[in-house]
Amino acid sequence: MPKILFVSNTANFQKFNLPFMRDLRDKGYQVFDIGHLDSEYEWFRMGAKKRIEISGKHSAEVAGSDIGVCNDADYKKQIMTVIEEGLYEI
Repeated sequence: MPKILFVSNTANFQKFNLPFMRDLRDKGYQVFDIGHLDSEYEWFRMGAKKRIEISGKHSAEVAGSDIGVCNDADYKKQIMTVIEEGLYEI
């Protein structure tokens, strides 16, 4: 059975932690960056003809779309692991 890991907001993480990504690959994981999939889906559902701001979401493609820090307790309870830059070494 394949091991699949879907990650989001990882472009910088992957860029600066290639040893970590290679380690996952060597352990049999397939890693998929789905960073903008949710926004693309929202625009599709809206029938948007161009990328526009989505309430409650940040999108790198839309200037000024900054939602700030999330302090929602229910959301924070769902975070299983936080991987910070520079903490992983092989």
